[in-house]
Amino acid sequence: MLINAKKPMVTQAPATIQSGQLQQENQADQMSIDGIVDAKSYYVDDFIKQYSTISSENIELIKESMHYDKLIDAFGRKYARITFVNDAYNKNILYFIDERFHFQQSLVRPTIYKLDLKNNKLNEIYTEKSTSYYPTLVGIKNNQLLFFKKGNDDSPGPCFNLWVDAYEHPLPHLGTLSDYYQGDLRTVQSISTNNIKAGFSNFIVPKEKYDAELALQKDCGKNFNKLNK
Repeated sequence: MLINAKKPMVTQAPATIQSGQLQQENQADQMSIDGIVDAKSYYVDDFIKQYSTISSENIELIKESMHYDKLIDAFGRKYARITFVNDAYNKNILYFIDERFHFQQSLVRPTIYKLDLKNNKLNEIYTEKSTSYYPTLVGIKNNQLLFFKKGNDDSPGPCFNLWVDAYEHPLPHLGTLSDYYQGDLRTVQSISTNNIKAGFSNFIVPKEKYDAELALQKDCGKNFNKLNK
């Protein structure tokens, strides 16, 4: 899929987003631990404002992919977010995944997109055939896009940390296909931007990343316990 560039269109951020809040929310995303750079998550309106040269057609496809017109709060404000990573070697290239799958599994397959900011081109580069789990873009390491895959019905708790879980359980949890729907499959997998057609492979979380995320998980547990006393 290729969408040609046309006149840019910029929308305004929701009223609830204060000046500088976007930068603060995503400051941690810039950190690199053992070569892994975490994915960034922006409100769609803020993303469009940040990357104001994106063509109007590409903006409409991004909105559609993020379920933009369906996620509206009680005050009529749209709160859809886009999770993406910059290419490790070309900051004008972004990758993101179609989020509609989380809401319309029977209609939409998980699809990875490549957005070329310099040439204003948006390409669909990979479509996952399986719909037995949720794939979530969580980071990038060199040319490897990193995805966390979990069962469709999976609520592991407020302090769950995907990096900790993947390190402590480096292979997918075993089970039948029906088990996947009950949350028995959790794994971090990678797909190479140099060889997308090869599909996903298991990703081994580095010890340095595990240690950093384990510390965050422990802090979360302490704060959660304080709130519930």
